[in-house]
Amino acid sequence: MPPATRRLAAGPCTGAAVPPATRRLAAGPCTGAGGALEHRSRTSPGIPAAVVLGALTVLLSACGSDGGTAAGPSSAPSSTAPATGELVVVLDRGEGAQPERYTLSCAEPVTGDLPDPAGTCAHLQGLADPFAAIPGDQVCSQQYGGPQTAHVTGRWAGDDVDLLLARTNGCQLAQWASLGPLLPGPGG
Repeated sequence: MPPATRRLAAGPCTGAAVPPATRRLAAGPCTGAGGALEHRSRTSPGIPAAVVLGALTVLLSACGSDGGTAAGPSSAPSSTAPATGELVVVLDRGEGAQPERYTLSCAEPVTGDLPDPAGTCAHLQGLADPFAAIPGDQVCSQQYGGPQTAHVTGRWAGDDVDLLLARTNGCQLAQWASLGPLLPGPGG
């Protein structure tokens, strides 16, 4: 008998060699090829499909993410000239105090009342689309980062900017962190 076969039948229909992935089903006395009906069964790898699907969903939700922004896989802008813009940031620390207001101009000369206007412009210019909204179908972890909110308005790279930011889930926390020095102080 070849090594890839084994004898499974017993009783009056013994002696039929069958491949390992073949199961013999009794169907009466000596019916079917070799004395019994044969049934080919697929073997399961032992991992439930729901587990594989869940893991795949988690992995794919992180694909193309560059620290939480909705930009594509590249973190560098597509144009060769650095992006410029005029921005206003209203930052509410959520502590009952008046919101803080900051301005930033990344045109020459760089100006603004953020702690490091030139560094902030350089940081933003290094991002492909720093003010992209989080996609509505994005899967986000349920993390709470604090009551802080921010509203960024103005123009960047020739496009209008009107972005509301919060810190109430993992996607928003990553988006907030990606803007770095644009959101100064604790939580920013």
